[in-house]
Amino acid sequence: MVVRVPVGCRRINDEVYYAEASPFAVTPALLDELAAVAAANPSGKARICCHAAPGDTLHDMFIALTQSADIRPHYHRRKVEAFQVIEGALEVCFYAADGTPGERIELCAPTPGDRRAFYCRLPAGAIHTVVPLTGRVVFREVTDGPFSPEDTVYPDWAQPEGAR
Repeated sequence: MVVRVPVGCRRINDEVYYAEASPFAVTPALLDELAAVAAANPSGKARICCHAAPGDTLHDMFIALTQSADIRPHYHRRKVEAFQVIEGALEVCFYAADGTPGERIELCAPTPGDRRAFYCRLPAGAIHTVVPLTGRVVFREVTDGPFSPEDTVYPDWAQPEGAR
């Protein structure tokens, strides 16, 4: 299946795209394209990185997930993360070091009069995953850079993606 690259982005792989311009403006149409890319991916995931490169000190991303997307519980040794839902709903699920489920925070796109949360900031070291609650969810993630795969830790009890 051929997946179209979102306008104004360059493809890194089927799930990751980088903005080509600076400044870079995000429109509802671009988020629709991103959601279409996620829907076409077997993983049900796609992201646009608005920062220029993995070495940047601030990482600002828009992420689209389908309800079938599976994200392995993990934590980041030295990184704080923040999630802001733009469309749909998701649940941020926290775990104790032994895998015991902890707090769950539902985030949904803000609407007038709604008192539910749409934003959550996670401290460094918090074991967590994100579970889509709607067929399509689009959210913004902001975290510290630079990107280093070694900074993401998967507890021994956390099953690989697709195994749950």
